[in-house]
Amino acid sequence: MTTPTAGTPVSESSTAGQTPTAKPEPDAVPAQDAGAEDDAAADTDAAAPSAAHVAAQPADVREEEAAQAKEETIPALDLSGVVSGYEDTTVLRGVSLTVPRGTAVALLGPNGAGKTTLLRTVCGLLRPTAGRVEMEGTDITRLAPHRRARLGLCHIPEGRGIFRSLTVRENLIMQSFPGGESAAIERAVEAFPVLGERLTQTAGTLSGGQQQMLAMAQAHVRSPKLILVDEASLGLAPVIVDEIFAFLQAVSAEGTSLLLVDQFVVRALGIATTAYVLRRGEIVFGGPAAELMSEDVFARYVGGAED
Repeated sequence: MTTPTAGTPVSESSTAGQTPTAKPEPDAVPAQDAGAEDDAAADTDAAAPSAAHVAAQPADVREEEAAQAKEETIPALDLSGVVSGYEDTTVLRGVSLTVPRGTAVALLGPNGAGKTTLLRTVCGLLRPTAGRVEMEGTDITRLAPHRRARLGLCHIPEGRGIFRSLTVRENLIMQSFPGGESAAIERAVEAFPVLGERLTQTAGTLSGGQQQMLAMAQAHVRSPKLILVDEASLGLAPVIVDEIFAFLQAVSAEGTSLLLVDQFVVRALGIATTAYVLRRGEIVFGGPAAELMSEDVFARYVGGAED
């Protein structure tokens, strides 16, 4: 088989040099006189901070820098041994997954593998029966959904997740911070200009693509730290799919962490730095997204038939 191209969706009913040339020798550099060498050495000594200088920094400054460095290593999202499902049906079976801060992670797998269940568990709509969910080092396993939202977690569910009876403007205001309504609308229109022409239109009368843009914009206006995206491109025209993925790419480039589920596997992998494959509620692959683009690895984890 051949690896699918970026424009081809992969159905979730399936599981998924040139010879180097010699480097030219650098041109000869004229020798400096002794005075010039002394001046250069003096400049270097002046520029390099000494150990004594570092030690002389106030203790609170050193502690703040150390805390900041440690904070940057804490992942945006960390799942450890999560078991979750619906009533008597267990869907996730000991899932462990990490979203490094400021990166995009693709979650792949066939229909029924548990991808949506995982996202619903992370956002708090489902409570795990075992395991631990952490967001930026904070245990949110038992936290209510609205409290997770306050921490900067945003969920864009499959099926839009908008208020269909409200106008576009009202939908955006519902997601804005108090006093930040105008800024929220401006931010949304900057991301999706077409929404600026539909502010007074009822959301339920928008096209499917415009509704998905509104759902994306609602998440964007709150400047979240982590966005969970469930099948954002489902049922959309190719030109709208292009806009949606361009938006996700831009948001990721700004440093927002993403956990992305999408039918367009290759496009999702193009945004992501890390990928996981979920099958029957268990992680069967976790590693660099580029590794899944290899034909044999793709066929093994994504392209095979699900029993």
